Amino acid sequence: MLDGQENPLKVADANSFFEKQEYLSLTSHIYSPVYLAMNDQAWQDLPQDLQEGLQEAADAASATSRELAAEADRTLIEKFEAEGMTVNEADVDALREAVADVRDEIADDIPGDFADRVLTSVEP
Repeated sequence: MLDGQENPLKVADANSFFEKQEYLSLTSHIYSPVYLAMNDQAWQDLPQDLQEGLQEAADAASATSRELAAEADRTLIEKFEAEGMTVNEADVDALREAVADVRDEIADDIPGDFADRVLTSVEP
C-alpha cells in the first residue's frame, strides 16, 4: 500500500507509483538547478569575449534545460492521469504564506544578501 511519497515525477514514474497511488499534488516546492561552476581566478583569467560566450552558452543551456524539464513533467502528468491518477495543483501562495515566518527566520541567520538572491533567482 502506498499512502504518500515525495519525489520528482520521473522518480514516481520509474517506480510505477501510478499503479497504486491515487492522487498526485503538484507543489513546486523543490528546485533542482543545474549549474556551471568554475574557479574564480580561472574565470577572471579568461578574455572578456570568452567569458561572454560561456555566459551566453550557460544561459541558453539553462533555458533549454528548464523547457525540456517542463515538457517531460507535462508528459508524465498526462500519463499519470491516463492511468487514473487525480492530479491536483497545490495552492502555492497559501503554502508560501504558511512558511513565511520560518523562511524569514532562516534568512536572518544567513549572512549578507545571499538568502534574498536565492529567493529572487527561484521566483516563478
